[in-house]
Amino acid sequence: MFFFFNFLSHDPSRPLSAGGGSVGCQTLYHLTKLGVTNAVLLERDRLTSGTTWHTAGLTWRLRPSDVEVELIARSRDLFAGALEEETGISTGWINNGGLFIANNRERLDEYHRLHTLGKAYGVESAVLTPAESKELYPLLNVDDIYGTLYSPGDGTVTPEVCTALVRAATKAGAKVERRRLFLYPPTKIITERSELLLLLLLLFLFLFLRDEVCHFWTPQAAVELIK
Repeated sequence: MFFFFNFLSHDPSRPLSAGGGSVGCQTLYHLTKLGVTNAVLLERDRLTSGTTWHTAGLTWRLRPSDVEVELIARSRDLFAGALEEETGISTGWINNGGLFIANNRERLDEYHRLHTLGKAYGVESAVLTPAESKELYPLLNVDDIYGTLYSPGDGTVTPEVCTALVRAATKAGAKVERRRLFLYPPTKIITERSELLLLLLLLFLFLFLRDEVCHFWTPQAAVELIK
């Protein structure tokens, strides 16, 4: 579930995307869109066999970081139609909207900040009172909440989104290598065909996913890797 450039003795220009889940597949896809058509996705088992296959597939448009807001906006546009138009494969997108529920005053203040940030980036949202929240979603118990943040553009996807991303990437020239073994520390990758030695590993993860999809990664590991 991470992206890195590998500087290999036989092909120093070939980038690798490790992990066949949502992050890895999107990395491969966007690399090909940037013209890097010799990219390779390495997966230890099958696509989406890790966290991606059993997640809820929520696509929230509002995040505390402006970078995350822009990244998710791009992903949302892909999931909502562009990717299916390109590949013919459904992403399972359902635009059902989302409610962030505040059960204390501090959380509601945070949602006001998210709402303001969203306005700056064109993300439609509204901070609702408990009564307005109940009207929007009658099944919600509002007895112990201070309010909600409503984001009507939010939605959900299914793991098929990875199939679509890989379909588009491989059509552009990228490759997928399955059943590859990753060793830790991540300075070596063993494949069935050859042993690829890495001189440098550059890790690009959505910060909000780091602890969920890459438990072993720590700043100390990064320091050891680049020594």
